Amino acid sequence: MAPIMGISPPLPPASPLATLTRSLDVASVEKSFIGPAPSAALPTWLSLPAQLRGGSEGKERLRHFAFNARCLSRGKMCLFSRMMLERKAPVVVVVVAYPATPLVTSRVKFCLSAAHTKDDVDVLLKACDEIEDVLDLKHGVGKRWSLGEVMRRAMELHQRRGNPR
Repeated sequence: MAPIMGISPPLPPASPLATLTRSLDVASVEKSFIGPAPSAALPTWLSLPAQLRGGSEGKERLRHFAFNARCLSRGKMCLFSRMMLERKAPVVVVVVAYPATPLVTSRVKFCLSAAHTKDDVDVLLKACDEIEDVLDLKHGVGKRWSLGEVMRRAMELHQRRGNPR
């Protein structure tokens, strides 16, 4: 916490009163969490660089951490999940995001079973297509099939792999 809060200058070690004051400073900072940490709170073996002792680097790290947290909590994948749930036929998805994925990537998991029909899958594909357009999630290189083409060719691809029906 010292790099975040900063370190106050050490008190002169000459008198017993300074030692008592130093221990009181540590106790009061521990209770209030306001202001720089007293130098007596640091282990004697720890030597912090100036930018950490002053707290400026810690404050910058906190700002960056807050930015990252806001990005994650307000990200497109949260909106994707919410929009899927709010559809006429709700679709429940599992969003996998940072730290399970790199910060700028996320994944959505769909739980399919043998009980789902091709129509169920088509409803899911249509929902994904609509929401991906709204949230600008369609990225990549190369030619893509249209949604209609994917749905039309699904049975063909399935049968090509040696699966009946």
